[in-house]
Amino acid sequence: MEFKIKDVLINYGSGATPSRKNKDYYKNGTILWLKTKELQDGKIYNTEEKISIEGYKNSNVKIFPENTITIAMYGATVGKLGILKREMTTNQACCNLVVDKNKADYRFLFYYLKHSRRKLVSLANGAAQQNLNMRTILDFPFPKISLPKQKQISDVLASFDQKIETNNAIIANLEAQAQAIFNSWFVNFEPFQNGEFVESELGMIPEGWEVGKLGNSSLGKLLSSGINDFENQKIYLATADVTDSNITNYETKITMEDKPSRANMQPIKNSVWFAKMKDSRKLIYVGANDDFLVDEVIFSTGFAGIKAVESSVHYLWTYLLTEDFNTKKNLLSNGTTMQAINNTNINRIKIVIPKNNVLEDFNGLVKPMFELISSYKNQNLKLAQIRDTLLPKLMSGEIRVGQDDIEEIENLL
Repeated sequence: MEFKIKDVLINYGSGATPSRKNKDYYKNGTILWLKTKELQDGKIYNTEEKISIEGYKNSNVKIFPENTITIAMYGATVGKLGILKREMTTNQACCNLVVDKNKADYRFLFYYLKHSRRKLVSLANGAAQQNLNMRTILDFPFPKISLPKQKQISDVLASFDQKIETNNAIIANLEAQAQAIFNSWFVNFEPFQNGEFVESELGMIPEGWEVGKLGNSSLGKLLSSGINDFENQKIYLATADVTDSNITNYETKITMEDKPSRANMQPIKNSVWFAKMKDSRKLIYVGANDDFLVDEVIFSTGFAGIKAVESSVHYLWTYLLTEDFNTKKNLLSNGTTMQAINNTNINRIKIVIPKNNVLEDFNGLVKPMFELISSYKNQNLKLAQIRDTLLPKLMSGEIRVGQDDIEEIENLL
């Protein structure tokens, strides 16, 4: 008899959405409420929104325990996964799987679903949008692997994820340091207080500085759509594959002949990118050393890109990381079904343009930080590629999970 995912569960179910007509259901909420757009194939410790006790009681919302595996059933994020690391609720587009710890390792189920995503999503139906039925997920085959072996496999793969998490924490710290310098220099103007200031569209700025358009100034120019012809396959990055300033998914492969129409933005060195959709903070930095992104990846037209001059690329990138940019982008987004900012409105975002010598000084100060960030991100990419190729080899026995083998694999970290 075929083994199925439902055979290793003690509970499952979709989520629900409390009525938005009652704002009290969200006001001062304390119960974590997860949406599918927050699923990024990793651990989930918090959510963008929380619902109140009243909202919970007056809806079909269910609370799922820590270590529940959540998978998106439809929409742009179909097949995306998450591991709940706290008790929380989810919206109705999430399928929540609570693993019986006596039958399976929850981490193994997560890695197995991630590895099987293409096959699982191929079973979805719907023309306008893919729709994974919960029954399809529950009846999806699950490998007959002993619990001890599942745990051994998960331990190996989790060691890669732990290293990636550590690197991401270092990246966040470096970005915060660069942000602090940016705020000191270009928001509070602390190093320039002894000089003269003049009135501008953005308030008082140091004399000799200017105010320009974000996408059309001496700092850089907006990039047009269009890509170079390529042979074989490339990786396609949609906005769903990016969270904050981290690329979380490199799995989608395309050819020149079968690429989706939105796969039409060409990454170039010294460029900065942001998702145009409102309330979507997704940023990509392509530095001078990011050959992989330039040579192997195509971006979605859901991103806007700015080609920066070399002395301003880190200034522009650090500005995109600010809440000021995020707020202005959201305010200038429009549209009926999906609100997003267009090129005209991007150029309505005004930005301070410092003197060249100031830009060069700032660039010299933060450049080593961003080179280190690029190094850590490239390391994360290699770690993720090794991790994702290990699972089928570990499952098949091609690579054993004895202590000697684990130590050899850990040497790769």
